[in-house]
Amino acid sequence: GSGTFGRVAKSLNRFFFLTEREPKYFEYMKTFLIQNNMFDEETTMSEFLTLDEFRERTHDRWAKDKIVYITGTGKKYHLDSCRYLNNNKIPIALKEISAQYSPCKICQP
Repeated sequence: GSGTFGRVAKSLNRFFFLTEREPKYFEYMKTFLIQNNMFDEETTMSEFLTLDEFRERTHDRWAKDKIVYITGTGKKYHLDSCRYLNNNKIPIALKEISAQYSPCKICQP
């Protein structure tokens, strides 16, 4: 399980993150790791985030610099790999997309 992975990574001086989808197991893992002194606060950066907190933080960082693509005629924005993009794709920062564009339902940028 995640606790075993974390112990091995720590013994090898590796950075790692542990995940758990179920709230009850998240709380169990958090309690277990704290009680067993898995994290030495002086040498280890440790933080416990719920899945929603993790998604919010990573989305905020990721969205700042994300490049998406529009076309000269469409009203959707896309990922570079989207099958609906044609050869006249125009790169644009996601943060610069105006309200006139909406995300493509196929590629879900």
